[in-house]
Formats: sequence, structure tokens, C-alpha cells
Amino acid sequence: MPRDRTDDMVKQRVMQFLDERGVQFTGPDVVTFSSPGFDTAETLQHVTVNVQIPAEGNLLIASQVFGDLMINASVTMRKEYKNLDAP
Repeated sequence: MPRDRTDDMVKQRVMQFLDERGVQFTGPDVVTFSSPGFDTAETLQHVTVNVQIPAEGNLLIASQVFGDLMINASVTMRKEYKNLDAP
């Protein structure tokens, strides 16, 4: 991941990715971060990004059977660069 990425920038990119693929989701909490997130992690610390979407409307089979089931995915990355000071 390039330098200067923030939690908000990563969240916006994930939501854009989901939109481009027609994935249905609601609310801003679809993307969450471990503590620390990209905003506060030190160089070489791990950051986990979690994505949670409803099963209903996102499965090829009749998803009404699953009720309120949520689909979760996460990825852990190592922050390779320190945050640069804002100009």
C-alpha cells in the first residue's frame, strides 16, 4: 500500500470496490479496523481490515433462508511506511 494511506481512504476504496461489483451493503460500519489502524500504526505494525456485508442480496441462492446472516472477511497487512507529516 502506498504511503500516506489513512483509515478513511482505505474505507472509501473498499466501499468503492464493493459498489463496482454490485455488492449490497448498508451503513458506514461495513469496514472496520483493528487497533491500531493505519492512522496510528507504527512502521512494521500489523493492521487488520474487516469487511462485513449482509448475506441477503449477495448470494446466488435464495438468501432469505439465512435471515440476518452476515458475511465477514478480513485481511492483515503490515504497515511498511511511517506516516508523513502533513504539509
